[in-house]
Amino acid sequence: MLEKNKTRKNKKLMLFTLFGLFLPIVLQNLPFSVSGTITGDSPPGLGDWIIDDTTVVENEYIIWNSSILIQGSADATFINTTILFNTTTLDEKISATTTGIVNFTNCTFKAYNAENPLYEPFCIDISNSVENFIMQDCFVEDYGTSFERNILIRSKTFLINNSFKKGYYGLYLYGLGIDLNRYAIIEDNTFEDQDAYDIRTQYYDNITIENNVFLGSFQSFGGGYNISDCENVTFKGNLIQHGQKQFAYHEFNDITLCIVSNNEFIGSSADITLNFCTNGGINYNIFNGTTFSIKMVNCTWISGISHNTFVDCYTGTYIVGSKDPGVIRNTFTNMEKAAVQIRSYCETATVAENVIEYSDEYGIFVYYTAGCLISDNNVSYCAHQGIFVQYSANANIYDNIVTQCGWTGIDLYDADDSWVERNICKENGRNGIQIEATEGGSINDNTCTGNTQSGMQIKSSSGVIVADNFLCHNYGDGLYVSYGSYEISVNSNDISYNEGSGILVDEDSEANIGDTNTVEMNGDGDINDGSIDWLEILKWVAIGTAVIVFEIILVKVVKKKK
Repeated sequence: MLEKNKTRKNKKLMLFTLFGLFLPIVLQNLPFSVSGTITGDSPPGLGDWIIDDTTVVENEYIIWNSSILIQGSADATFINTTILFNTTTLDEKISATTTGIVNFTNCTFKAYNAENPLYEPFCIDISNSVENFIMQDCFVEDYGTSFERNILIRSKTFLINNSFKKGYYGLYLYGLGIDLNRYAIIEDNTFEDQDAYDIRTQYYDNITIENNVFLGSFQSFGGGYNISDCENVTFKGNLIQHGQKQFAYHEFNDITLCIVSNNEFIGSSADITLNFCTNGGINYNIFNGTTFSIKMVNCTWISGISHNTFVDCYTGTYIVGSKDPGVIRNTFTNMEKAAVQIRSYCETATVAENVIEYSDEYGIFVYYTAGCLISDNNVSYCAHQGIFVQYSANANIYDNIVTQCGWTGIDLYDADDSWVERNICKENGRNGIQIEATEGGSINDNTCTGNTQSGMQIKSSSGVIVADNFLCHNYGDGLYVSYGSYEISVNSNDISYNEGSGILVDEDSEANIGDTNTVEMNGDGDINDGSIDWLEILKWVAIGTAVIVFEIILVKVVKKKK
């Protein structure tokens, strides 16, 4: 009897052991549901889940190792549902080719076991036939292996308050030609730790990317966004942070009408690059610790770059080969290089009404750009020149205030036929204004005071008009014409109270100095402004007192002798 009971117990134990061994295999091939409801097409025991009728999946917890195919004209809605993918081949995905509406709300899509070496990440593929794709309040993780196997969306879409983590791309929106009815709204989402871009788009019209958080990536290359070949793009109110490793790219390419506003960019790789974009504006953004901050290449930009704040950046704006760029009403503080760089064959650039202070290089640097306008800027405490224009003809520089820069306040090199008017250059480390290797142009109505060297220097230049300037109280010469300059016209200037000469012309230079200039009180070390110098008065009072005392003593001595 005891032997029989023992045998029965062994058989039960064997059955339980076998059940335990096969249970994981069964779970891998069967959906697992917890107190949920499915109205419409239910998942099969094995194979793909095909939804070709209106279906609502609510409060489900499903482990799945095949595809979910939404077909025909089905409307498919998933609410408060978790789907864990246990996929081991690259073919498995959520695919929507329906002409209906696909809606994921408050759902989780992720790997059942991402550490399994056999796991192949799932993808979500939404075709252009879908009427609307809606994803809101969802969490998606461990998905995608390439730009095609990813979250690939080709329809009108609304993506609101989702989290996208550890994908290949966070999102890839790909359109097929111009379709004004296809648009995308991407709002209040969080992107983190992708292999490549957080968002990539191509051939989409009317895209709004607003109030999202981009946390960067732990990958060697990852994070950022690439918005290409689109029209009417709004990028607004987003937070972009530098990735944890190396570099992330943030690019807008071939965009017509691109608005970038009210975003915050933090960290060395949280920059904006615009290539071949037309029309739009970059306004009211904050750049903190970024590298190039705003890089613009071959763009035609009308509204311009305005009302942005740049703090502790490598450079503020870096603009190359663009037409009509405008850098207007921005604030730049603590730049490692030039705050504003306009470089290489830009046309009619405007730099106006900016405040720039504490740059380790230039305040404004314009290079190989004809016809630039630089006006009403306040530039101070730059290590080199405040405004430096090089190889750029027809520059128009007026109404700027440039103070306490380490080198010259306003410096033009090989900038033919330029106008420099009504600027204030004060207390700079070299000259107030310097014109070098330049033919033609007019330097009128400027104020240069308290500069360490000359108020103004004309160097290796010809045909320059110097008129109606106030060149006073400088520690060097008022006006210095040097290094083979000739045909320099000097009229109606006030050149007084400089420690050096009023006007100094080198032997190898030539200047036509009119009799309408006021040149006085130079070269005596007195650079005061003509007001009462109390130290000087006290000196003479002391001397006078000493003389009187001496005379009294002398008189007393003489009387005593008598």
